[in-house]
Amino acid sequence: MPGLPRLACTSTFLHWPLPRKKMPSVHPWITFERLPVARRDLLRLTWLVSNEVATDAIEHAHVIQAADVIYGYGMAMCTDERSKFEEMEVYFEKDTWKTLLSQINSYDQNATVCSVCRQVSGVGTTAKVKWIQCDGCLVWVHVSCTEFTCKPRGNWFCSSCED
Repeated sequence: MPGLPRLACTSTFLHWPLPRKKMPSVHPWITFERLPVARRDLLRLTWLVSNEVATDAIEHAHVIQAADVIYGYGMAMCTDERSKFEEMEVYFEKDTWKTLLSQINSYDQNATVCSVCRQVSGVGTTAKVKWIQCDGCLVWVHVSCTEFTCKPRGNWFCSSCED
């Protein structure tokens, strides 16, 4: 019939439409920048002081003293632009903050430690080491220490953030 549209049919059976593939649910993890302020501050402070001292500083306005600071691999995350570590000045005693900034500014970023294998990048090798940063807590991990062979697109969260 000339007035009816022609249906393209390749079989004699009628098929119901296939169910849509279930879209992967958006993961519940939140990027560092979107964390609530208190949670983000706690995370940043625990890079340099114990969890107890960080909690006291946030919840009870405890001023962090020089003796409270633990100098270590957390310094690498303080140098990261995403951390906006300068916002943490309000939690530190004035002289402690000056000393801390001096330490952070002199930190050698080539001495960054992988949070999985605890190895420094590229020490004793001429190979270029690829890194990936957790979008939740900003730790750095060798790509070879993850299940990836190259950096994935989009956000990536370390096993600590996924738990």
